[in-house]
Amino acid sequence: MSRRSSRLMSSGYYKVDENSDVSYMPNISYRENLTKVFKKRHYNGSDDPSRAESNAISELWNNADDQTVSPIGTVPALTRSSSQSQAQIADYSKLRHPLMFLADMLLSSKTKKACGLILLLVILVLSTTILFPLLTSVMSSINITKTPSQTKSPSPLPNPNITPPTPMVDPAVVSAAVEEKMQHRIKELQLTQEQLILRIQALETQSAKLSQDASSTSVQDQLSPDLQQAKYRASTSDYGRPMADKMADFALETLGASVIYKRCSKTYHTGSACFTLFGFLNWHLSESPRTVIQGHPVLLPGKCWPFPGVQGTLGISLSHPIRITQVTLDHLPRYNSPTDRIDSAPKEFEVYGLKNKEEEGTLLGTFTYDKDGESTQTFKLPNPSDDVYRHVELRVLSNWGNDKHTCLYRFRVHGQIAST
Repeated sequence: MSRRSSRLMSSGYYKVDENSDVSYMPNISYRENLTKVFKKRHYNGSDDPSRAESNAISELWNNADDQTVSPIGTVPALTRSSSQSQAQIADYSKLRHPLMFLADMLLSSKTKKACGLILLLVILVLSTTILFPLLTSVMSSINITKTPSQTKSPSPLPNPNITPPTPMVDPAVVSAAVEEKMQHRIKELQLTQEQLILRIQALETQSAKLSQDASSTSVQDQLSPDLQQAKYRASTSDYGRPMADKMADFALETLGASVIYKRCSKTYHTGSACFTLFGFLNWHLSESPRTVIQGHPVLLPGKCWPFPGVQGTLGISLSHPIRITQVTLDHLPRYNSPTDRIDSAPKEFEVYGLKNKEEEGTLLGTFTYDKDGESTQTFKLPNPSDDVYRHVELRVLSNWGNDKHTCLYRFRVHGQIAST
């Protein structure tokens, strides 16, 4: 296929014979290889002018491809029918000029749309930067601006050098307010005082009730055996010794006292202890009335003189003639009893003073031994006298519930020795 450049044609490179349809290129021959031209999709002219031009150019090249290629050494000839194609090619070369291509690009539809969007964006930015401060200032001026009837003149600033005048207060008003406040305070104090009085009365009533309950219930019953034993030990110690231990006992055998057997009751034999000789003879061992005046420091269960029944007598010759002031009766503590009972202890008893062993005697007093009290209980004579007695007799009237026998552990007599 023979092709001619429009630029070379315009410069007169080719010699064209006007009478002939064939153009010759002397001394120039070239061989052109066939080139595959891809056909592009055709668009309507209404869609895009640039694409329409491209389609037209593609059609021109396709038409040119249909021409035959001259062999080497021959001058390709163009027919008159191809003159139209050459003119279109010349037109296309003009369109492909750089300046014309730039103009086509600027005039394309997409470029126009982009330019329009850029211009709209610029307008929006300018309007925002210019109109927003203007609108803000207008709105602030509208809020600040008021009608003359609504505006008020600003109050003048106080002068620090000028002392404000002191307001005048009526003394009567002040005194009335103070008096009213004092009256209110006095009423509150009176109410508080009444509440305290009621509280104190309630506490007094509760205390009286507790005192009655405590008096009705013996404290000794509420103590455990261990506490009772500890209490007894404390009472027999040096710092808690009973009062009888701090006085002389004129009915003590080691001091010279003795038992008047003819004025004593019979001994009650329990049969618990006995002595056997060669397996045939049995002697029942029992305590004698001497046990009562021997003064054992520790009272042991069973270490006592028993007599049958609830009433009995015991006669004692004192170690010295004395004026009797007090007598003491000892019995086993309840917490030391195996049965936790001391029903064989004497309850009511009388003491008589004798100047000799034969007389009836003078009643010195009637006393009651408390089984819930201390094991050693001292009794003061109700009517002490200056009479001097050499002997005494103890008469037991009752015990604490044992009908079989009554036990006596120790009996003491206290007083003053008569001067000779």
